[in-house]
Amino acid sequence: MGLAQIADDGFHALSDEKKLLVLDVQKKLREDFYEDSDFFFQHHRNEAPIADAYMFSLLWNLLQDDKITWIDIPVGATPSADHFVKENNAKLSKLPAPFSATFWRSSKDEDGVLLWGRRVAPLEVGTTSAFTTWHRLCFRSASVARWPYGRDFIRLYTLRDPLLLTKLRMKGIGR
Repeated sequence: MGLAQIADDGFHALSDEKKLLVLDVQKKLREDFYEDSDFFFQHHRNEAPIADAYMFSLLWNLLQDDKITWIDIPVGATPSADHFVKENNAKLSKLPAPFSATFWRSSKDEDGVLLWGRRVAPLEVGTTSAFTTWHRLCFRSASVARWPYGRDFIRLYTLRDPLLLTKLRMKGIGR
């Protein structure tokens, strides 16, 4: 079962009232109501599939409930297409201390890593799904670094409460 199918199944398991809320989020995403939504997911054109709207709403709620913290890390350049690995790494080589990053391009796993001190965060560059961001943040490493197309900085998200990972798993949220 693919990631989009898992998110889609999650939406369909919601009550009718919650489905209406997610449909409203989807409409607002298509209208660019959430100006920083590209840090949670990004597609070509202005797409907002229902699975991404659902996962975005979960991420947005964590953010609004102050369960996620973030820092913007200047890169000074926007990311190039995935196949320009050397070019993206040259841009990332200019990150301010204590940050460093490596981009290796991947269609199945993270696109690279962001390092600071002894901490490591998966790096997602350009297009990605909201489920991927959710999974990286809430079930892999308690952090995720996003460098969307058109942005000249990386946004590093981390969970404020590392035990939130366990709490979410105990509630059966995610996979």
